[in-house]
Amino acid sequence: TEIQQCAFSGAGLTSITIPNSVTTIGTDAFSRNNITTITLGSSVSSIGAGAFAGNLNLSAYIASGNSHFSTLNGVLFNTNKTTLIAYPPAAGATYTVPNTVTTIGGGAFQGLTNLTSITLPNSVTTLGDNAFAETSSLTSITLPNSLTTIGQTVFASSGFSSITIPDSVTTAGFGFLQTNRNLTSVTWGSGLTYIPTCTFQNSGGLATFTIPNTVTEIQQCAFSGAGLTSIT
Repeated sequence: TEIQQCAFSGAGLTSITIPNSVTTIGTDAFSRNNITTITLGSSVSSIGAGAFAGNLNLSAYIASGNSHFSTLNGVLFNTNKTTLIAYPPAAGATYTVPNTVTTIGGGAFQGLTNLTSITLPNSVTTLGDNAFAETSSLTSITLPNSLTTIGQTVFASSGFSSITIPDSVTTAGFGFLQTNRNLTSVTWGSGLTYIPTCTFQNSGGLATFTIPNTVTEIQQCAFSGAGLTSIT
């Protein structure tokens, strides 16, 4: 009934069949394999973050007969399509998120080295942990003014050079911009009154940064290894 965390991570699988007895698939359970299609059994009701991340040849999720999940053009959502759970890497390098979506799930686009463009609608309020981590070809991103919450390491090791944090954002997690080698420009919104732990750690291209007057706290290692030459 349960496939636990990292159970088959990096196992070299090219195909899997998930039986109807399985109800839970853990975090990273099938990550970093060579699976091309994933069909969920009818009883699966819980999928951990990044359960299928790193399957670069994966073209589609299939959830027919499952009442807990739905798919649209091979992309995996919850039933009413308010949460985007996972995007199959082989589905394409560009994607426009449907305007029903309020949450980008943890690890939803993680490790998609071919992703070049993503359009987020003005309905999205939450980006889950690692949602866009390791997307090295993602050269730009625009965050909507509806966004309020950014999880941990959401954009770690992404490829864009600039980002604007909207004023609507009030919560952000550990290292959400860390190890962005190309990052040179950041506009910090007034709603986020602290710079989280390890936010810019090892983002060596960030030469200058101006801390807004609205920021009252700089947490540990926020700029560690950022390569700063000037900070105001």
